[in-house]
Amino acid sequence: EILGLAAPKRDYYAQTARGNRLFELGLGPIALALCGSASPDDQRMIDRCVADGERDAFAARFLAAKGLAWTSQLLERWPRPTTAPALPTTSRPIDPAEGSPAASAAPPDSGSPSPKAAARAVVPRTDTAPLPGLPGGPPMPERLSPFRVAPAKSKRSGR
Repeated sequence: EILGLAAPKRDYYAQTARGNRLFELGLGPIALALCGSASPDDQRMIDRCVADGERDAFAARFLAAKGLAWTSQLLERWPRPTTAPALPTTSRPIDPAEGSPAASAAPPDSGSPSPKAAARAVVPRTDTAPLPGLPGGPPMPERLSPFRVAPAKSKRSGR
């Protein structure tokens, strides 16, 4: 009955250990077009938009096909991400503390090291505190723990 009264693609029903709830996820037109496009027709539209041109302009083509052509102006003003630097082509492990090939790695003329040797060469970071709930770190508050399960309430009436 609850789901029958819910608005499609706006109301959602969550079931958790702490209880069940219907909630509204009021997405705007852009978010709904990007997150709620799962139908077979939408998938065919995505395939057409991918095939029609450059990869960088996919979002503008897709949103225009969904009837949101005005978003192309927003996308033009959005800053482009900088490209990541190219990874080095060395086959030796990198020592994170030094930023250079590890001293225990094999010399470059002997080929690449075995996976076990590469795993031994990695030094764990000690300059940051461990995350809450992990060994050596502070305890995780009970209210945030994914393992906390609220006790189930009895549905029986007192007799």
